[in-house]
Amino acid sequence: MNLVWEAPHAMAVEFRNGGGRVALTIGCFGVVRSGHACFSVCGTRVRDGWQRRALGELLMRRLEVAVLGKCADLHATTVEMTLPGGQCHLRVASLWMYSKCGWQIRHRSKEAVSSERLRGLVAQKLEVLDEAHAEYPRRDVGAALEPAKAAAAEALRKAIARAQVRRPPPLTARPPSRVLAHYFLLQAQVTEALAEAVRLAEADFDYAQSMLSLAEAQSTREQKGKHRPPDARAAQQQRWAKTVEHWASEEDAAWRVRSEARGRLRPADVALRGEQARFAQLHTRGYATFTRGEHGVRIPSPETVAGEVGNWTAVFNKGVDKQSIQPRRGEGGRWQGRKTANPGADAPSITAMESDVREWLGPDGLNWLVTASGEAGSAQKTVEAHAMLRGVEAAVVAHGQYSGKPVRDGDGRFVNATTPQQRPIHADSCEPNSHAKDDAPWGDAHLSMIVSLQDNTKLVVYPFDKGGEEVPLTLNAGDIVIFRGDLVHTGAAYDTCNISLHLYIDSPRAPHQRDAKATYAADAKGGAKSHWPIS
Repeated sequence: MNLVWEAPHAMAVEFRNGGGRVALTIGCFGVVRSGHACFSVCGTRVRDGWQRRALGELLMRRLEVAVLGKCADLHATTVEMTLPGGQCHLRVASLWMYSKCGWQIRHRSKEAVSSERLRGLVAQKLEVLDEAHAEYPRRDVGAALEPAKAAAAEALRKAIARAQVRRPPPLTARPPSRVLAHYFLLQAQVTEALAEAVRLAEADFDYAQSMLSLAEAQSTREQKGKHRPPDARAAQQQRWAKTVEHWASEEDAAWRVRSEARGRLRPADVALRGEQARFAQLHTRGYATFTRGEHGVRIPSPETVAGEVGNWTAVFNKGVDKQSIQPRRGEGGRWQGRKTANPGADAPSITAMESDVREWLGPDGLNWLVTASGEAGSAQKTVEAHAMLRGVEAAVVAHGQYSGKPVRDGDGRFVNATTPQQRPIHADSCEPNSHAKDDAPWGDAHLSMIVSLQDNTKLVVYPFDKGGEEVPLTLNAGDIVIFRGDLVHTGAAYDTCNISLHLYIDSPRAPHQRDAKATYAADAKGGAKSHWPIS
């Protein structure tokens, strides 16, 4: 259960599992008058297949805690809550749920309806109680908060118990929830103006940068020029010096406006995401991990991938093609591939992985593929997968030359060979730490992903918050690590064959687009530490 969005006048709470949002409640505050706040619930929805598991009660209990907690920030001492109109709130089961959460149920001419009576109506299978409504009566914020927290904890225990008794249907069998579309519509109304402000601020900053660059270039030429008399030359140089000063000031002002616009966008953008703690971790630390069972991605066996991928190309360093550094005799190489033996056909396991990742990270899942400040045509990231192969002997042909291909034995299995740690350390999609140093919107960053197909899959990273310190990661079969496209990292050493899947998640709103032929290596002299500090 998470508080998924909080703005000065609005908030939402949700319950989710590894496959996406399961239940959601969203609402907003009105104007606080004389210390009294009114919170209007915009909507509550539990996905099909997860109903009758006390999740509605859990949502309302958690929302109550969130609303009471927010009242302190709004300087409100009392609060009440209201529901929107709609047939769903007339359902007897919904009224009973609200009653159990401490709401008062009124029928027709303010007649109070007890929880016991509602339970009886549910037992009688009465669907709707016309002219009924639920209201959360005015309460003292200070006195209500602690009991609300205790009730929310009890509701959570009840929901867990219900979930253990009745497991949800498989992810592929769950129909999309209409509440998600409504939720994103509400969020879009809040974020679109902020995203547009960021786009305008970025355009103004780029313009100021360009004008400053032109002014500096012309000022330099005037300093060297001798085509004017000395007095005229000095006057012209002074004019261009003032022009440079003006555009330097304009650039600085535009940078501040851009920073402020990005700062306002960030909380609204984060509100669109699932797994917000890990989303924030991804962009402040540089990577986030998910264990098997925390995601809905199907994991193929390494044997399946090895059998389907028939075309392997050397990775840029320690590869074995003509443009790569040759490995020492007996050393293994690194390769990537997505094609079958037919160069025109993609391996089915690769395309299936791309489809699963789009579903998991897409709008019905974590919603990590949407950009923060993109509009039509630049709002979604692309997903491209490849198989990664390392710890395998490189084939040798005539005259001892490497063929650029991994070696298989008579049974078609790859032949093990020690492969050293990858060099140079690098970023996948842009210059190391560049997006972090620019403090660009988190959602606009390029991402990469490694899906482990077997135990002991390794990666060496240099997190944003470690100042250039090397951190080794080890993944088990089914584990996934998502990392920023500007995160400094490198492939670990292997003694035996290891196959995983690597995905590029490219953003059309990133400051620089990924060049598939480029190597974004860290500085060879200073190493990872040369890219710190990150401002």
